[in-house]
Amino acid sequence: MLRLRKLIGLFLLVGATVFVRAENTLSIADTTVIAGDTVWVRIDLTNQGEAVGFQFDLAYPSAINYAGVSVLSNRSNGHELEVSENGPYLRFLAYNLGLQGFSGSEGTILSIGFTTEADYGSYSIALVNPVIGDVNSDNILTSYDNGTLIIASPEPQLSPFSLVTINEDSTLMI
Repeated sequence: MLRLRKLIGLFLLVGATVFVRAENTLSIADTTVIAGDTVWVRIDLTNQGEAVGFQFDLAYPSAINYAGVSVLSNRSNGHELEVSENGPYLRFLAYNLGLQGFSGSEGTILSIGFTTEADYGSYSIALVNPVIGDVNSDNILTSYDNGTLIIASPEPQLSPFSLVTINEDSTLMI
């Protein structure tokens, strides 16, 4: 009986630990764009803990070019955004000197503008070394998800016409 109580206690302790752990994730939304258009790559933040800043490098394909425009969403509470080149990557850093957290607990946090060329296909866009910071400067990131960019052809995609059969009534006389 004592052994059963210990086992139940251990199970409850492990279960409580799993439920208490807050989920804080960064993800890149999958996007489709017509070749030659500007694409806005969205970075989403889902946070159960208070996130006051983030940092990541962005790996993106050579079929797109950074347009020099990145915009924090309305979840920002006076946050500053710094964007710089870091070798083959773009580095993004958002922070608030007053340590104000981002508002809300889920949704788009950043939109990044890219121009596209005529290289049709499916391309990976990846977060490299992402960090979500809290008021103690601890990394509270629990997971992250990379995204896919599909560059589609602007030409219409035609399919063969199906045959249309018109049944005539030969007994009708006008």
